[in-house]
Amino acid sequence: PEYGLPPAEGAGKHAAPMNDLDVSAEYAEKLRRELEEFATEVFSMPTDQDRIKSALGELGKAASDFSHMSKSSLEQLSMGILSQVKPVLGEVSQFSYELTEEAYGEYEVNDPWAMKLVETVESAVEWLQPLLTLGLYDRLILSLADSLTSRLDAVMMQKRFNPLGGLQFDKDVRNLIGRLSSLTQSTVR
Repeated sequence: PEYGLPPAEGAGKHAAPMNDLDVSAEYAEKLRRELEEFATEVFSMPTDQDRIKSALGELGKAASDFSHMSKSSLEQLSMGILSQVKPVLGEVSQFSYELTEEAYGEYEVNDPWAMKLVETVESAVEWLQPLLTLGLYDRLILSLADSLTSRLDAVMMQKRFNPLGGLQFDKDVRNLIGRLSSLTQSTVR
């Protein structure tokens, strides 16, 4: 698929069930807590309280199941987006951090890969922002950031650095953090 476009016609229809699962998990857990507090105030008989706690336990299980399904669907979405980003990650592995003064100066002007990576992520997720709840979208971005970090860590552990390369790598990481942070309400580290 072309970056910035939904991967398939009607892909946005899948956002509604993801949102429903996320909100349902939150509300079911909130309802369980509030009913449990209310029940301890209203019912004084231990047998009544035990019956209510048993029923509320089922509500808690439903909340947990919804949460698990929401997390699973978010992970699947994240993996699909990462597949769109893999070509850019492949370019990162080709980049050398043993830089000369000339190469360092060139990279200061023309970012070698960090901005391209973030732009690829942005274009792959931008169509989802109006479709997902704010919390779900934030968790998607954080999940992508975590996966990218793991993959970049594996690539960077194979590289050699000189002092200028270390400075460039620091700039690249700061650029990534800054741009990914702008996509979410949460903090990216």
